[in-house]
Amino acid sequence: MAVKEASTSWNSLMHMTTEEIKLELIKNYKKSIHSANVRKKIREIKQSKEPFVGKTYDTSRLKQLCTLTNRSFLNMTRDIGYYWLRIAFYILISVSAGILYFNIGTSNEAILSRGKCDGFIYGLMIFLCLGGAPFYLEELKVFKHERFRKHYGEAIFVLSHFLSSFPFVLAISLSSGTILYHMVNFHLGFSHYCYFCMNLFCCISVTEGCTLFAAALAPDLLVAMGTAAGVTGQFKNDLIGLEFEPKVLGNTKIKGEEILHVTFEIRTDYSKWWDLGVLVCFLICYRLLFFLVLKHKERASSLLHTKRTLLLDILLRRPSLKDKYISSKRHQPLHPLSAQEGLSSPIS
Repeated sequence: MAVKEASTSWNSLMHMTTEEIKLELIKNYKKSIHSANVRKKIREIKQSKEPFVGKTYDTSRLKQLCTLTNRSFLNMTRDIGYYWLRIAFYILISVSAGILYFNIGTSNEAILSRGKCDGFIYGLMIFLCLGGAPFYLEELKVFKHERFRKHYGEAIFVLSHFLSSFPFVLAISLSSGTILYHMVNFHLGFSHYCYFCMNLFCCISVTEGCTLFAAALAPDLLVAMGTAAGVTGQFKNDLIGLEFEPKVLGNTKIKGEEILHVTFEIRTDYSKWWDLGVLVCFLICYRLLFFLVLKHKERASSLLHTKRTLLLDILLRRPSLKDKYISSKRHQPLHPLSAQEGLSSPIS
């Protein structure tokens, strides 16, 4: 019996048009339990007080900053090559420099040795942080992908990166600064020790900011300026207030201020804290430049691409000199034989 009913239903469908079959399906769906469940779910959603659309991204800037800072910090902590490996290299270099310039003293030969030591520290150790460039590029790729989806803005990314890297840069400065200060035996005094660590922290932070900025524009000159400011401040911090043995026994001792002015040609009419202030200004400027590059680079690139495309289109559409000035009857367009009736001869 069931087979007979199915056969009858099938035969009736065979004589129906496509539109009639669609209408029959819609009518059967409206009478089904599935349609009743869907209508019930729609009523529940309409009666709900909390909107579902847009709720995922309805977060404050502070929450975005905290979340992104925590994520970046976890990434830096888990990836051994991001900071941990560089911290180990910093400590090894500090120990090596400490052994090389151990207890440098205040003899006449120590004048140039102190300069070499400061140059070694602020040359090799600062540029060692350039090893983080591949990791910065990876973070920039993630940022571009998430900015395209409008998860957060450029300012949140720049600030969160600085906050998440702050503990690691501070650990590098304190560990390396403590090892070098006590092994080399720089100018004694807690204020001199604090200045040395702060100066090292600012130099490393400036170089990291410049590395992020250099991912787009590579300002090598500004790197050199920031490094020079750090070395100058450390020279003043180490030499001012010290007295060194003269070349000839019996002569008066050489003051550190005189060495700065004569040997290293460094001005002493302003405090070493101004040099540290210059480093802080460089640190802020690099972060601002990095923010501006992230914010306007895509717009500037698209504008340049549009202008380049328009210029090429104009040049391609412009008639060539050959087409404009070298015209002759011998260069008439070719026509098929069937269409040449009535045309003048090219020889006439």
